[in-house]
Amino acid sequence: MKVGIIVNRDKDQELKVSAGICSQFQEHGISCIICEQEKPAEGNHYTDPAKLPDNIDFVITVGGDGTLIQAARDLHSLDIPIIGVNMGTLGFLAELDVESIPLAVDRLCAGDYYIEEHMMILGNIYRGDVCISKDVALNDAVLTKFGHAHVIHFDVYVDDQLLNSYAADGLIISTPTGSTAYNMSAGGPLIVPNASMMVMTPICAHALNSRSVVLPDSSRVRILIKDKPQTLPASCAVHFDGAVFQRLRSGDVVELLRAPVTTKFLRLDHTSFFKVLQRKMSNF
Repeated sequence: MKVGIIVNRDKDQELKVSAGICSQFQEHGISCIICEQEKPAEGNHYTDPAKLPDNIDFVITVGGDGTLIQAARDLHSLDIPIIGVNMGTLGFLAELDVESIPLAVDRLCAGDYYIEEHMMILGNIYRGDVCISKDVALNDAVLTKFGHAHVIHFDVYVDDQLLNSYAADGLIISTPTGSTAYNMSAGGPLIVPNASMMVMTPICAHALNSRSVVLPDSSRVRILIKDKPQTLPASCAVHFDGAVFQRLRSGDVVELLRAPVTTKFLRLDHTSFFKVLQRKMSNF
């Protein structure tokens, strides 16, 4: 067995937690390597999957939900299960805390866990007939205004059928995993995270009847930007999990659909999503 640890140095500054995890695995005779998240150049991800040793059995992230989400995006092509240690605040996704690490290591070494798969979103951005950018998201893809304080004008098509024309501050396309994030703050519904569907939630839409729409995971969503190019040449942007963004122009199309890959979470706790939700939200 080989274990990789991806650590956020802002949370584990002296690597005390990460080094302690490595030592515990090594006591079980298991190889362990620490991979620090690197500050990326603009548009790049944090963890280079090429730097992970071959045949990694699973990855432990040390930081918070943001660290775990970034690792899931960076490593999505490797199909490696992930479990997170939460050193942040809320921690919906990172199952472990520092105090639970010793018992968790024992259980992981004994194979006492199960795997829970979460869908991801694939985004393709088209300018004319050319795909200028693509990325994946575990939580959400978010269309937001860029630069000036203004509303964005856009049309949303689902499976080539016009759903609605919007004037809004933006639009959230969320996975079930991301339903407890920005989607929830914007008034969208909460969904069991291992379900298979997408949620579309407008952000501050200028309409009286604008509501969230729940779509099957087989849907193809296309967002056509309609802002005037002569006044706002780059009026908005699309963000993937809040990390990578692409500036958009009038006429650009953002296509969102279920990704062909999933994020595999190692789970030790069989507590239901609803109990976790109640426990986490009662802290606020």
